[in-house]
Amino acid sequence: MKSLKAILLSLALILPVAIFIFLKLFGRNEFDIPVYYPNGVDSVCVENQTKPYQVPDSLLTSILWGAKPTLVTYHPAESELDHLKHVWEEIDRQEVTSVFLPSDLTQWRDCVLLIRAPKKTVLIDTDRHIRGYYNLGTREETDRLIVELKILLKKY
Repeated sequence: MKSLKAILLSLALILPVAIFIFLKLFGRNEFDIPVYYPNGVDSVCVENQTKPYQVPDSLLTSILWGAKPTLVTYHPAESELDHLKHVWEEIDRQEVTSVFLPSDLTQWRDCVLLIRAPKKTVLIDTDRHIRGYYNLGTREETDRLIVELKILLKKY
């Protein structure tokens, strides 16, 4: 009876350690952020009908887009700017282009970036695909943006 207890105790201790080591050595812990509009966009004001939808070069060239993810915020409020400061405490500003669109550029907001209220911030990856919309007025959305930026930059 004692030997059975010893065997069960050994298994209870060794099995989780063995699984942990196996996953550490052979597993990949990688997350993915979905691409918005994988089947293109059905809109009269969008010229580019690629699948998946890509933000046109004309917009990105005008906002000095580089070969890095771009964060575009449309007419940010003061609270959104405060939350954006938190993003820059977590993410290196050199790795992400950040742009603020003024309120008079509603055509870009509605037709190119496809932003809908209450979301006012959009994340665009290096392939010009939209990866997320955020309402930076809330802490939860700000934290989600930070996590998704880290995933996009592969910092996890």
